[in-house]
Amino acid sequence: MPPPPAFSIIVPLHNESEDIGPTCEALLRLEPEPEMVFVDDGSTDDTVDVLQRYLRRPSMRLIRLPANRGQGVARNAAVRAAAGDVVVFVDADVLVPSDFLRRLSAHYEQGADYVEIASDIANLGTAYARFADARHQWLHGGDEPIGWSQAFSCRRELAIQAGLFPEAFPTVGEDGEFVRRLEKVSPRRAIDRSIVVSHVAPDSLRGFWRQWYGRGHAIPFFRHQTQHMGWLRLLAERLAATAWSVVRVVTVIPVVLEARALTARSARGGADFLPFFALSLLHTLAHRTGEWRGLIRLGIGGGHAG
Repeated sequence: MPPPPAFSIIVPLHNESEDIGPTCEALLRLEPEPEMVFVDDGSTDDTVDVLQRYLRRPSMRLIRLPANRGQGVARNAAVRAAAGDVVVFVDADVLVPSDFLRRLSAHYEQGADYVEIASDIANLGTAYARFADARHQWLHGGDEPIGWSQAFSCRRELAIQAGLFPEAFPTVGEDGEFVRRLEKVSPRRAIDRSIVVSHVAPDSLRGFWRQWYGRGHAIPFFRHQTQHMGWLRLLAERLAATAWSVVRVVTVIPVVLEARALTARSARGGADFLPFFALSLLHTLAHRTGEWRGLIRLGIGGGHAG
C-alpha cells in the first residue's frame, strides 16, 4: 500500500469576510496539518483583513489576484502553487471535521484518484436554507455519483493532466466541467458519503435570488463551451424551458407536487409547505431570469453561430 498522501487545502475567496473566519477555525483543527492555499480573487470587502488573523502558520499562505476573474482562475492558480499530492477544494463557507483528512487519506492509499463526499447545511433556521437542503436531498439523495461535491478532492498531477478548471465561465459550472475532465483521464473515483462536511446556504431573499440567478446565468455559457451549442439552439432551449415554467405556474399542480416532495425532506414537514411553495416559484423565476441574461450576454459576446 502506498504511503499516506500530503494534502493541500485550496480556498478561493471573493468577498467572504462573513464566512472565512469559522472556515479557518475548522481548517486549523485538521490532523495531520495540511498545506493551506488561500486565493483572494479581487475582494472589495475586508476578507483579506479577516484572513490575516489566521495566517500564523508556515503551512498557510495567501495568493492575491488583482481582479475578480472567477473561481476557475482562482483554483487553477492555487493548484499550480500547491505542493501536496492531493488537492482539496474547500469553499469559504465550508466547515470540515477534524478527522476529515485521515478518513479521506484511506481512499487515496487504496488507489482512488478523486473522491466525492457528502455535505449538509449548517444553518437550517430559515426556510431559504431548508429549501436548499430539501432540494439537495430530493435531487441527490441516491447512491449515484453527483460529480462535484463540497470539499471535493483529487490528485494534483491528475488535475494538471486533465487541463485544470475552465476559466471562461462567468458564474458557476466550472466545477462540473472539471470533474468531467478528470473522468476522461481516470475512472478511479471513490464515493464516501459517510464523510460529511457542513456549509452555509443563503438565508435571505437577496442571497437566495443571487444563488439561483447565478446558476441560471451560467447555463448558456456551459452549454456553449462544453457542448458546443450554437446561440440559435440555445435560444430554442431557453424558449422551451420558459414555456414549461409558464405551464408549471399557471396550472399550479407541478409546483404543489414539488413543494410536497420537498416538505417530506424538511425537519419541519408540512409546516414548510407554504414557504416551499413560494420558494419553488421564486426559484423558477430567478433561474429563468438568469438564463435569459446569460443568453443575451453570450449573444453580445459573439456566440451567434447556430
